[in-house]
Amino acid sequence: MIISITIRLRSTGFAWLFLALAFVVTTSVVRAGTLQDVKSKGVLAAGVRTDLAPFGIIDQSGHTVGLDVAIAEEIAKRLCVRLELVPVTGAARIPTLQAGRIDVVLAGIGITVERARAIDFTMTYLLERDTLLFRRDSKITRVEEVAGKNVSASPVYDTGEKKLSELVPDVKMLNYQDLTLAFQALKTGLAEGFVSGGLTLAKYAAANPQCFRVADFSLQEYPIAMGVRKGDTEWLETLNGILKKLDEDGTYAKIFAK
Repeated sequence: MIISITIRLRSTGFAWLFLALAFVVTTSVVRAGTLQDVKSKGVLAAGVRTDLAPFGIIDQSGHTVGLDVAIAEEIAKRLCVRLELVPVTGAARIPTLQAGRIDVVLAGIGITVERARAIDFTMTYLLERDTLLFRRDSKITRVEEVAGKNVSASPVYDTGEKKLSELVPDVKMLNYQDLTLAFQALKTGLAEGFVSGGLTLAKYAAANPQCFRVADFSLQEYPIAMGVRKGDTEWLETLNGILKKLDEDGTYAKIFAK
């Protein structure tokens, strides 16, 4: 699963060709620059997840680590400012950005039409997919086979749940407050499957390879990007420039591999 996604990234050249997605439209309203604010205060406040591997989690030492965290660290380094990590939930990440409490959101956030109306997105840095995690002894090989069965999901990661319900209307969704509880439902047999992002599920499977497997099929694919406030053009262009440089000098490839 991770391997296949890595191949897709290499073949698309950092996946930023997805910038041409028709529904990502920036507003014409110009906002006072976040770039100047960040440089003035000498701090970059980045909203990150702490519960969504591999984008952002808390390790055994109590440090927040992950793909998004590493990208945020590079951005702060190249802007010559200090990085302040601000934990955000799936539901609060966009409101926190809009309220001005963070300068940018890097929280495994996929580009959707609805979200693009609320915030502006940078070029994409990852192509993710929604899929399912099964116990190793499960006989399910096609998405249609979850019809009538219990599938766990977390409300903070609702794109997969919505798509699965659309594809299989009679699936029985079990909603939990966080991903760990949704995984426990699968682990204890309360659910036949667990729906979420492919990279997230791959982390669960990798920790228990003899017990779980990620489905070979995908429910949908979508690009992951950073979010900024609407109309903050200079800031958006600055972040896009840094993302391009991270790709060109090989830094992103090292971050992703790690």
